[in-house]
Amino acid sequence: MKDDILQMPRDAFPAHTGISDNDAESRENAGAEIWGSAASLTSETYDLPDGLMDVPQVAEYLRVSKTSAYKLIERQKIPAIRIGRLLRVRKGELDETLRAMGNDV
Repeated sequence: MKDDILQMPRDAFPAHTGISDNDAESRENAGAEIWGSAASLTSETYDLPDGLMDVPQVAEYLRVSKTSAYKLIERQKIPAIRIGRLLRVRKGELDETLRAMGNDV
């Protein structure tokens, strides 16, 4: 039976209906424009002397998970300010805190 299936012509199987690989690729590319601008914004934030960073940017900057970044802020290891419901970290203060942590070791 297994050999019979392998020898059947390809057109004997029903055509796949649904999303093609090309459709998935076009959806990915549609979001690339949005992410491209966010990525450039992120790198610009790092260049600012006292730019405000959100928690995902802090996590990326420290190369830790977002959960770890939130825990560091919650435990007041990283100074953060709250703007409404949003947490923001000043890059300059974060760098100073990291230097101080390095000196304590």
